[in-house]
Amino acid sequence: MPLLAHDASDRARQVITISERLTALMREEIAWLGSRRPLLDAPFTDEKARLANLYRTEMACIAEDRALLDTADRTELARLRRATALLQDAVADNAVAIAAMKDLTEGLVQAIAGEVGKARAGPAVYGAQGSTTPAVQAAAARGIAYDTRA
Repeated sequence: MPLLAHDASDRARQVITISERLTALMREEIAWLGSRRPLLDAPFTDEKARLANLYRTEMACIAEDRALLDTADRTELARLRRATALLQDAVADNAVAIAAMKDLTEGLVQAIAGEVGKARAGPAVYGAQGSTTPAVQAAAARGIAYDTRA
């Protein structure tokens, strides 16, 4: 649902407000990730999702009908461009922080899976030829499955 605005300048001010709040939430999320806390515990995730959806919807409306901002005050449009640039920077920084957390988490899961596999490996099994059977050992070592494509 698009914003309800009195005129183009009012719409620009509302989008500026949304952009500034989203930027602040992105920076807060970056700090949250930096402290290695899970995002599920973050108190701002619902607000961020709601505002991001509103921002996306409003940008789609503006892209479809440029007249929504055509008569906005030049000062407001300059502020909107600046707020949008800051939001884009915050989104890029947030993507880097999320990728780092993803890499860290995947490494941790792989290390745990490796340790569990070693613990569950059991003694060597000898085959008919008197040597250990690699297929049996490999099957015994797979204690946890993880998706490397995630």
